[in-house]
Amino acid sequence: ERRILFSGDHVLPGITSHVSLHTYEDADPLADYLNSLEKLRGLPVDLVLPAHEHAFKDLENRIDELKLHHEMRCREILKALGKGVKTVFQVSARVSWDSGPWTRMRLWTKRMAAAETFAHLVYLRNRGLIEERMVDGVLHYRIRR
Repeated sequence: ERRILFSGDHVLPGITSHVSLHTYEDADPLADYLNSLEKLRGLPVDLVLPAHEHAFKDLENRIDELKLHHEMRCREILKALGKGVKTVFQVSARVSWDSGPWTRMRLWTKRMAAAETFAHLVYLRNRGLIEERMVDGVLHYRIRR
């Protein structure tokens, strides 16, 4: 009736939600997140109240921005993979992060960044763009040939 959406951490006005994956999980959280954003599209909402930052009004535009962010992150991860075979941490170290360069990140921040990178790698793997291989208990990735 009031056209208000309480978005929690799902849609934030300036930062992106932490979409991550851990090796003990069998999921595709980035695909789930992007699909859930689409379910919000077209809702008759005039005001969005998120869990962090500030209230905002243009839900449709923010959905577009979030989807573009993840598309660009996927491109950046593909570029970081290059022609070689890399682990999640090696890829994470080549991605640009708002929290600063990989070499200066604290361990906890690196862990969160790696979990986000892993979610993007699984998303790309599930779309057939990259290959995943386990070598001596460590996941390795490369661009599909």
